[in-house]
Amino acid sequence: MDAEAVALVVAGVGLVGAIGGAAIGGAAATRGARLGAETAAKATEKQVKEQALNEHEHWLREQRLQAYRSLLLAYDKWATAATQMSGMLDWMRTDADPNPVDTGSPANEVTSAYVLIKLLGPEEVRQTATALWEGVHARYECLSKWRKAFLREDDGAIEQARIKWEQLGGSGALHAAFVQAATEAVAQSEDLQRGDALTTRSP
Repeated sequence: MDAEAVALVVAGVGLVGAIGGAAIGGAAATRGARLGAETAAKATEKQVKEQALNEHEHWLREQRLQAYRSLLLAYDKWATAATQMSGMLDWMRTDADPNPVDTGSPANEVTSAYVLIKLLGPEEVRQTATALWEGVHARYECLSKWRKAFLREDDGAIEQARIKWEQLGGSGALHAAFVQAATEAVAQSEDLQRGDALTTRSP
């Protein structure tokens, strides 16, 4: 093999090596770019998911707070109306209908707010809301029977209703338990202070 042939072989080997090196380098660069893009995409996806989760938690917190307030406001209306109606039924001894007091509307408002809390939770608040709603429902049914007995002038039924009303007792303890559970649930959020979580009067 003469010098020219050797030079051609060497040049050919060098060319093949250069092409191979370029191909390997290009593949490595492509793989690196792909991995970089995948890493960036995963980081972006994680950030989007975390942001969506934070926004959902904020939305849920606001919905819960509104539902808690709605139940407390409805309960205040109910407690006032129930106290007025029971007082009228207890003291009046005529055949006239007691001055009408609407206990149905606030009782329905309590139910509406309670249904939202059943959906929104959390469980601790749901349980105390259920107890409060059941207490309101039982007392509403008792008042309704008491008023019907009053209108019929059925002394026996009136006395039974009055005794039942006294046995049911006040629902202040149920109200207090709900307020405590709701306040604790809301106060778990970093941006709400325990003392300012809920404002309502206790009847």
